Amino acid sequence: MDPAPGRNIIDDAMLDKLVGGDEEAWKRFFEVFDSLIRSIVSWPKWHFSETIREDILQTVRMEIHKSLGRFRKDSSLEYFVKRICIHRCIDEIRKQVRERELMSPYDYTQAGSDYREMMAGTGLDFDPVLAVVLSERASALREILNDMDDTCKNTIESFYFKNQSYKEMAARFNISVITAGTRLAKCLDKLKIILRRNRFFREECLPTTDSHSNCNR
Repeated sequence: MDPAPGRNIIDDAMLDKLVGGDEEAWKRFFEVFDSLIRSIVSWPKWHFSETIREDILQTVRMEIHKSLGRFRKDSSLEYFVKRICIHRCIDEIRKQVRERELMSPYDYTQAGSDYREMMAGTGLDFDPVLAVVLSERASALREILNDMDDTCKNTIESFYFKNQSYKEMAARFNISVITAGTRLAKCLDKLKIILRRNRFFREECLPTTDSHSNCNR
């Protein structure tokens, strides 16, 4: 594939026609870029069905049509198209995760990140579904922690996010080391109760065959 499809075909004059809604220009545009769009949306690691792929293709084409007016002529048109494709694929995975259609990943990416290198430069083990699942899980957990009382929020963040020891936590909160450990245990118990009620985590918190909850792991 041409590393920059359309670079010599979609010139400034044609871009002006596209922005102006010229039908022939748009027909030519998609003749040039359709294979690139399809290759991204059909990437096997998305695990999309044929129906979903077709829906995303239509969404991508409409978005390109609406947003091309924001394209800067000194930028890469190929990257502009790729970015729209990848973000709409990410949106679909997020939707499936939130609707629990993906109960578990098939095989880290934060919302708003630049996905420039997602299609190329990633190893064979890279799984975009797992990346989105982990991102959604992290965001959901962060929202839950933000809603907890300050004592538990700060205690859990200190131990798990800042990797502070009980001794460091004791010094930070002006409490004994024993109290630091006891406080963390009580806060984790509160967190487990909240997770069992949360739609995103509740399946993971159901008792397993050995009578233990996944939230205890």
